[in-house]
Amino acid sequence: MNATIKIQNVYDEILEETAPELVITTGKKTFIGALFFPREKWQKPRKVLEQIEAEGEPLKILLDAYDLLKRHNMTKADDKTFQTMVHWQYVNGFSDEMATENYKYKNDTEYLNHLRAGA
Repeated sequence: MNATIKIQNVYDEILEETAPELVITTGKKTFIGALFFPREKWQKPRKVLEQIEAEGEPLKILLDAYDLLKRHNMTKADDKTFQTMVHWQYVNGFSDEMATENYKYKNDTEYLNHLRAGA
């Protein structure tokens, strides 16, 4: 699978503020945000801050997306952002891997260490 992953600023007309968001595009499908929430009509994309091309299995693409989120300080230290991404992107049809075993890990660091040990 090939994907374009980018972080872009989006202006929210209701809140009158700009915030970064993650966008993953695969083929003709575009997923907005780490959890694939739809963008509302009052949220206007602005400047692309960083964009990368990724190739591989959905889990590898999610790891690349997560690394991009971390580079832009869009995750909390040692939280469960990546674990939640894996689950919700299965729910939204991006991946066939639900990876429910990840919920036994207390945080992303533990889960990512488990993934790397298995690689």
